[in-house]
Amino acid sequence: MSPEEALAELGDFRGGAKLLHRLNDSPISQCYLIEKEQQRYVLRIDTPVVTALGLNRHNEVEVLRAVSGKHLGPEVIVALPEQGILVTSYIEGRNLAVSELQSVERLTAVAALLKRVHAVPAVGCLLDLRARIDVYAANLTDPAVIRIVNEANALLDEVSAGHSTKTLCHHDPIAANLVLTVNQQLRLIDWEYAAIGDPFFDLAVVTRHHDLPPPMIEILLGSYLGTVSDDDRHHLDCYRGIVDRVSHLWQQAVGVASCRES
Repeated sequence: MSPEEALAELGDFRGGAKLLHRLNDSPISQCYLIEKEQQRYVLRIDTPVVTALGLNRHNEVEVLRAVSGKHLGPEVIVALPEQGILVTSYIEGRNLAVSELQSVERLTAVAALLKRVHAVPAVGCLLDLRARIDVYAANLTDPAVIRIVNEANALLDEVSAGHSTKTLCHHDPIAANLVLTVNQQLRLIDWEYAAIGDPFFDLAVVTRHHDLPPPMIEILLGSYLGTVSDDDRHHLDCYRGIVDRVSHLWQQAVGVASCRES
């Protein structure tokens, strides 16, 4: 679907809306900056890869509406999940650089932001990581996939026997999804994987995706928890292993799905 075709689907909102430029181009979706009445918005258009990955756009909209007004993420303006179209408010600012997450000040701010996300009353679906792993692995032929799936499931067995806290989680709090606003506040974008889950998954994503060294991991945990126990460290280590394996399977699944749709 072209951005012009997507705009035509927006009902009353389309009047006076104009395209400014493309914000990104990924196998999953294309995002465009649009403007209407001197206000800027983000138009996202799904590709068929969304269906192959089993993304739940209805769940995403429910979560976004729950966090609206809490200064955590963008506001939903128009949501057409069946058509693969979403318009949200545009958060003025810049994405964090990966290097910034080596800063104690910035890492402490990320921990505070995640605590606020996790404090939102739980809405949406419960994330079933085993089912998600199966979806990603289903069409992969790499012989290593079976081993990776088994390792991930063994780690999930271990974490399920420990902490039992479940909260609303973002599940992808990487630097590219962290926006520093013009008022120097942190916000999260790209809530497509948000669901009810273990908050340690979010912490694990921050540590693994950005290769945080042990002292910075300890700072993140301390900022988030206050008092850190050995059980907390072990729980995080397990989730770090899960994140590694889920990310690997996700990347391969996206590649396969993209090739099929091209």
